[in-house]
Amino acid sequence: MLPRSDLQAIIEYKHQMKVIQLNLQRWTRYYEVG
Repeated sequence: MLPRSDLQAIIEYKHQMKVIQLNLQRWTRYYEVG
């Protein structure tokens, strides 16, 4: 098992990657329409 802090860091990292991907998709769509 990973230490709690490491697990928390991984969860935060995954969440941030998801947010970044959503933002990229939104901007890509925006540029395609515009």
